[in-house]
Amino acid sequence: MQVITRILWCVATATAYQIATNPFLLALILCLWDWRAGAGLVALYAGGCVGAVKTSKVTHSPLTGLPIITPPRGSLFWLFGNDQDGLWVDWHRAKYSPRWRWLAPFMWTFWRNKLRNLPFVRCLEWLHIPPNTPEVWRYYKVRGVLIELYWRGWMTEIKWSAGRFFGDIGPRLDQPVTWGAVSWAFRPFGRV
Repeated sequence: MQVITRILWCVATATAYQIATNPFLLALILCLWDWRAGAGLVALYAGGCVGAVKTSKVTHSPLTGLPIITPPRGSLFWLFGNDQDGLWVDWHRAKYSPRWRWLAPFMWTFWRNKLRNLPFVRCLEWLHIPPNTPEVWRYYKVRGVLIELYWRGWMTEIKWSAGRFFGDIGPRLDQPVTWGAVSWAFRPFGRV
């Protein structure tokens, strides 16, 4: 019974986190109440993304040590940046024709990032890694699907894999602390 409760808690918490950090979903919910509130949120978010791209500077990623282009820490737009990969990611830019390549960092920031630097806000670390709590894990095999359940304190992560397909929902408990304080995964379906 404890395992089922943890799985339900994990899915509910991860879904709430995804909604809270996704301005498009929040805007949709706000539009149900008043369309102007939803439009205002999207405009605010778009302004933050444009500001992040426009104020970006060359720096080094705190995770990889590689040079990246992102807003500097302490900047008003830092939360919209990406301290892991930067805003100019080569494989993403390569998908655009040379004529539209200027659009790549805006699209990377607007569609993919969605407040990507939120995990690096250190005052939120207690949410991800509760102090003095050991990590516990359980493995289950159900009809050819390997289900892995990890938890530390109240944080629970579920992973599953079957052949070339996998899923991962919840806080990334296996990532090093340097990867961020609140790094979450929400990939119900993935392909290796």
